[in-house]
Amino acid sequence: MKKLFISIFTAVFALFALGTSTFAWFSMNDSVSASGMAIKVQSNSIFLQIINEDGAFKDDEAQLSAVAKYAEKTLQPVTIAKSYTAPAGENPEAKEAFDGSSMVFLNASSIDPAISDKNGSYTVVSEKAYPNNETTGNVFTLINRFQVRLNPTAGVHQALNLQVTELKIEAAEDATEDQKALLPAVRVLFICGETPEDLAGEATLKKDLWSNTSGTPTRVVLSSNAGGILAATVTDQQPGYQYVRVFIYIDGDDAATTTNNATKVDTSAYNISFKLSVNQE
Repeated sequence: MKKLFISIFTAVFALFALGTSTFAWFSMNDSVSASGMAIKVQSNSIFLQIINEDGAFKDDEAQLSAVAKYAEKTLQPVTIAKSYTAPAGENPEAKEAFDGSSMVFLNASSIDPAISDKNGSYTVVSEKAYPNNETTGNVFTLINRFQVRLNPTAGVHQALNLQVTELKIEAAEDATEDQKALLPAVRVLFICGETPEDLAGEATLKKDLWSNTSGTPTRVVLSSNAGGILAATVTDQQPGYQYVRVFIYIDGDDAATTTNNATKVDTSAYNISFKLSVNQE
């Protein structure tokens, strides 16, 4: 069975110096396994606990693994922008570049489905593309939600700078050549908030966008979050836990995407893994 692998890792110690400060990084291992549609993510950290949206933290359990609730979906291509005003006539460039603050999702269509010159139009689909959680009406993004905190029994009460430090986007072994050709268009958007009720599009929430256009996952430098920090602190007490939403979508503006080859894209053709890290002064 095809699977979309989403892995979250936490940490053993690694030390490094930054200026005159020393940080203990809870980096992460890559022990991950899957069975059918169940995606299991594991960590050997004694500090950072991870649960999915259906889980509950427990002080007396390590909770070093979590299972992504959603793993497979057929998507239509979209792109994101800071803002968009529909122009008079066909003009697909009439949008403001995404900067990590407010955002709109746009469903992109080319006039000629056989080429990707992007000579077409957009339709705003934000209401469906970034709900608070996965819904059946959303055919544009695959959403998984996780919650992280420090284990209150571990003796580490606060960690700094929750961020994605590694991301891998690869074709599954049984991916078709057409699916492999769309690898550059795969995007992963991380959004972090302090409550499960936070809306994904809220301008104040921290966002971290990764592109695969070059063939190597690369952080898109956003003016409102240039360093990609999802949360300044993670603690062992609420408030202080963090909710991380992971959006996977196919960018309709990427040169690899045409209306012809990306009308429906099966996410199970791709394996995606990422690493979350925190540090402590």
